[in-house]
Amino acid sequence: MSNRPPATEVPPYYQNYVALVPEDDIIAALAEQAKKTAALLRLIGEEKASFRYAPGKWSVKQVIGHFTDAERIFAYRALAIARGESKSLPGFDEKAYADAGDFDRRSIRDLADDYEAGAAQRSHFSAACPTRPGSATELRTISPSMSARWPTSPSDTSGII
Repeated sequence: MSNRPPATEVPPYYQNYVALVPEDDIIAALAEQAKKTAALLRLIGEEKASFRYAPGKWSVKQVIGHFTDAERIFAYRALAIARGESKSLPGFDEKAYADAGDFDRRSIRDLADDYEAGAAQRSHFSAACPTRPGSATELRTISPSMSARWPTSPSDTSGII
């Protein structure tokens, strides 16, 4: 499951995301990227982490909280697909989740730790997930697109932080 999927197994919308990943072992690449991302997040000061580029827009902390929520939601979806769930999977309202998450009250370090823990859980599940006919494609396309373009070095964050 960790080898790059052939284009015939990836929906067209996700092919651009998959192509952005230079590594062939997607599970190892995502695990390494999560560690680098969490380390980068821990370098952000509390003032910058609370920054909003305009009134009513999300702070950096809220963006990180949203990414962590999305990781958990996509991990649940991957689990449901892997276990052969036949019911429709629920969507989520990211704005309502961000408001309910109250991420601005948390420290940037706590949010970085939470992000890293969620990503590690996803990596462990992805590596251990059995490949079943009909589920491999779905599992390959769920998580890579979520973090393929998240910055992993300070030079990648111009305009974000």
